[in-house]
Amino acid sequence: MNIVGFGDSFILGVDPATTDHPDEPWVKSYQGMLGTHYKTVPKFRGVPGTGPWNMFFDFLKYEDKDSIDVVIMAWSEINRLYHSKFQPINTHYAHNKEIFSKLSEEEQDILKAAEQYYRNLYDGHKMSYELKALMNMVDEMSLQYKNTKFIHLPCFTWEEPHEWWGQTYFSKKSSELKYYHDFKHGAEIRPALMYLSTMDQWPRDLSEDKRECHMTVRVNRMLADAIIKCIDDYQPGKLIELDCSILK
Repeated sequence: MNIVGFGDSFILGVDPATTDHPDEPWVKSYQGMLGTHYKTVPKFRGVPGTGPWNMFFDFLKYEDKDSIDVVIMAWSEINRLYHSKFQPINTHYAHNKEIFSKLSEEEQDILKAAEQYYRNLYDGHKMSYELKALMNMVDEMSLQYKNTKFIHLPCFTWEEPHEWWGQTYFSKKSSELKYYHDFKHGAEIRPALMYLSTMDQWPRDLSEDKRECHMTVRVNRMLADAIIKCIDDYQPGKLIELDCSILK
């Protein structure tokens, strides 16, 4: 089975394990769990810090898309900008002087433009509708690939302009989360991956996060099992809601 994943660090690829030691990243990740179950090596192409447009164009540029049996899309934050030659571009990179000092002149010009965009033009409400539109377009586009199963993993949820997931996720129940799109032509797994991440051994500082794909082993296991259910009993429009109560 040919499984290919696109997105950010929530679908970051690791090398196949040479042993079954429990500390092997392959063993602890849902990529490895899927690989073991289906006796294959899923290709996870996630790029940390990138957004949905990077994921979209990575899928478009992928050679031999018709050979893919299962596409897994991890939908990140839409405020992460796209550039064909430089990535990632996000608010952290755009305002980080240490990162900026290590870049080439051309790359610095790109980040300067991004910083000005975030400062003067960025509109979170408008960007939310942009992600909603992109999801709808990809949902319809997936109909072109009649032999491919599409599984969607929202990494974040719809937030109002005055909200930020870094605060709301610690107070909201999973049933209170709002999503950008209900996929009609693919399967979807909820709640959002970042919400799951905050529920189990949250490190507070993601730069110090040692968990595979920002999730503990048991959350990776929950996610892998849900993906397996989506693959084995594939139904367009299928929605699986993970039980977060076991994480408390």
